[in-house]
Amino acid sequence: MRLTKSNIWIFGATLAAAIMAVAAISFYVQYESAYSQQREWIWRSLLKDSAMIREMYRSNLSIMHRERAFDATIGQVAFAQSTLSDAAPKASIGIHEEATGGTRFLVVNGRLVRDTELELSSLAFGNGLASPMALALAGEQGVTEVSDQGETAVLAAYKPLRLNGDILLGMVVKVDLHTIRAPLLEGGVIALATGFGIALFCMVVLIRAWEPILDSLRQSRDSYRHLVESSGSVIMRLSPDGRIRFLNQYGAALFGPNENKRNQEVFGFVFPEDSKNREAFASAVRQLASSSASVSLDMQCPTCKGHPAWFAWTFSPLTDENDRLTEVLAVGNDITATKRAEDARRESETRFRSIAAASPVGILITDLHGNPAYANEQFLNMFGTTLIQLLSEGWMKMVHPADRKRVRSDWLGGTSRKRSSRSEFRIISRGGRQFWVLGMAVPMGEDPDKPVGIVGTFTDITAIKEAEARSRRLAKALDQAAEVVIITDADGVIEYTNPAFEKVTGYTRKDVVGKKPSILKSGEHDREFYREFWETISSGHVWNGQFRNRRKDGSFYSQECTVGPVKDEDGQIVNYVAVARDITERVENEAQIRHSQKLESIGQLAAGIAHEINTPIQYVGDNLRFLEEAFGHIKTVLDTAMEQVEQLSGEEAEKARQTITKIADEADVEFMYEEVPQALEQSTQGIARVTEIVRSMKEFSHPGEEGMKPSDLNEGIRNTINVARNEWKYVADLETDLDDSLPTVHCQISELNQVLLNMIINSAHAIADKIGDSEEKGRITIRTRREDNWVVLEVEDTGIGMTEEVRQRVFDPFFTTKDVGRGTGQGLSIAHNVVVTGHGGKFNVRSTPGEGSTFEIRLPLTPEDAGE
Repeated sequence: MRLTKSNIWIFGATLAAAIMAVAAISFYVQYESAYSQQREWIWRSLLKDSAMIREMYRSNLSIMHRERAFDATIGQVAFAQSTLSDAAPKASIGIHEEATGGTRFLVVNGRLVRDTELELSSLAFGNGLASPMALALAGEQGVTEVSDQGETAVLAAYKPLRLNGDILLGMVVKVDLHTIRAPLLEGGVIALATGFGIALFCMVVLIRAWEPILDSLRQSRDSYRHLVESSGSVIMRLSPDGRIRFLNQYGAALFGPNENKRNQEVFGFVFPEDSKNREAFASAVRQLASSSASVSLDMQCPTCKGHPAWFAWTFSPLTDENDRLTEVLAVGNDITATKRAEDARRESETRFRSIAAASPVGILITDLHGNPAYANEQFLNMFGTTLIQLLSEGWMKMVHPADRKRVRSDWLGGTSRKRSSRSEFRIISRGGRQFWVLGMAVPMGEDPDKPVGIVGTFTDITAIKEAEARSRRLAKALDQAAEVVIITDADGVIEYTNPAFEKVTGYTRKDVVGKKPSILKSGEHDREFYREFWETISSGHVWNGQFRNRRKDGSFYSQECTVGPVKDEDGQIVNYVAVARDITERVENEAQIRHSQKLESIGQLAAGIAHEINTPIQYVGDNLRFLEEAFGHIKTVLDTAMEQVEQLSGEEAEKARQTITKIADEADVEFMYEEVPQALEQSTQGIARVTEIVRSMKEFSHPGEEGMKPSDLNEGIRNTINVARNEWKYVADLETDLDDSLPTVHCQISELNQVLLNMIINSAHAIADKIGDSEEKGRITIRTRREDNWVVLEVEDTGIGMTEEVRQRVFDPFFTTKDVGRGTGQGLSIAHNVVVTGHGGKFNVRSTPGEGSTFEIRLPLTPEDAGE
């Protein structure tokens, strides 16, 4: 045939028609393939989801009763569909049950259908929407095209769903056919437009040159081959008995080089070599031979790049002009990642169910607004509710009204919630029991910026809260206790002190925490004392005794203390607890009582001795005075007799004078005349001194005296000086400067006498320490005077004096600077107590080291003047 322009147009038109026919056929094949794959996909999704639902029901049934397990499974399906809808294709799951005259939806598009939704809660079988459901409830299964709401064409896969053999449901998975047709129609239009353009182009090219047309045809063929070879899917043509007729480059890259693969059996190479997979392929071939519908199978590839992989295969029939099956077109897509994800999801679900069932805490899963989707058995038991009640009523109503606003704010963050929260609040269960829980809320979702729900755990902490309340009450009791409480660790480091500790010692809790109680040491206990103390408590025993400690200001105090160990459950000592009471005042009072009792005993003894001595002293005094008078009379008689003898004359008179003179000389009458009066006078003076001392002792002691009364202070001073003479006369001269106009003082004179005696003795000791063994003497001066409504008594000495540190502590109980045996450290302490506490007076001391000290006592004239 001659190549003419008309022929070229005819050829071009024929070519254009052929290209458009090829495009149409290609569009049809692609549509059929996509439609077949979609049917297979939706059917496999239905099978997979139904198996998952049965497994969920069996799992729930193992941990709860039948009705609760059914409700929980339906709720979980709805929650899972709503949560995973973004990640899955635009498919929806519907679960329904048979109702009177029709069907009732339980789950639609990922949500639970409530009884109030009349359109879905009861749908007659005659309704077109219910046809797949009716078929599923009738026990049939398959894939069909139906019209959905709004006359939308959908592809629906349906099958009956039997849960544990006793519950029959219908399950339908639907996908909008528009999602299949739209891209294919778009591609078909593009292909047709492209084909038409190519045809026009070819005709123009054919008009101009034949060779360019041939080149274009070759390029078109190569492009089509490249399209098949470079496809991202495995494409094979198989014989009905399973031998490879064609394998594209993608498949060759997965399974090995393409050489010598023609007519190679697919089993053991692409498909697994086992009877199960052979039978599945044979069944697919028989189905393809009898029907034009595609068949889908999931198979594991044994030789893909040296490691197992899963492929989703879609088998389509290739027939001859007589519709006889000649080859099978196999298109495979790698679904290994999907399989692994499904396995991981199943494993995760299994693990979660196991953990939730065994968890000792309540677990609740909600959406971002707090609506429950799942709760484990522990949560339901804790809150006293059922899963149905929880899903319908929520859980926030069971939060205590006083805590509800805070919990809602902490727990619910809407779609903006991205962080965990932790809070403690009260729950009132449906049974009325009130208890405390620790709630932990964690956002749920793969993308932390886009959570899809909240996972919460609830731990009953009622016992902890009650223990904390008991601890607070105990701590408050310790803080309010009058006794000192100290708690240390096992090494004796202070961990706690109560307010009474600060009141007694002056140390605040901040001062002593982290330190040891040795900061209170006074130095008055030896090492042996502390060694025995630590041996007792470290061996697990309780120690009872008394401490003499030092306050923060340096003063000393006495305490009665009990120290015991605190042991843990293993019997190991972890703490020591000391409870102590300040007994300084008691010790001082006891010392003063003992001292007073001793003084009273001494006073009674002195009074008794004075009484016993007084009578014979009076006899001796009276007799001495009698002898003195008698001796005067005898001397007068003798002198008179001698005068008379001297006047006589004669030998007899002379002889008498000589005899008398001889006797007088032998008797030394002249000496007696001189000495006997002096001896009698001295004896009389001595007896008077003894009488004065006895009277002073009697006045000093005042045995049995009780209460305060007006007394002559100067007289008491004189008596005390007489009693103490033996203490001061060897080391000092004592001078007095007493105000004779001093009025009587309202006091207990015996106690003041003892105070003065103590000061005189202290002054004598201070002077003795200063002069040592020298023959020098010091001086003690006692003064009295009146100043307004006060009587002032001063005792001044020229002893060694005191340093300022000693002066500050001179009135502290048991403080002394004297050697052992010379003082107990109680004298001035008792004296201070007598003056200040007993008489409402004042007691001060001034001292200069090396020069001496002055003790000043101020006493009120009347009780009304005390404290002024």
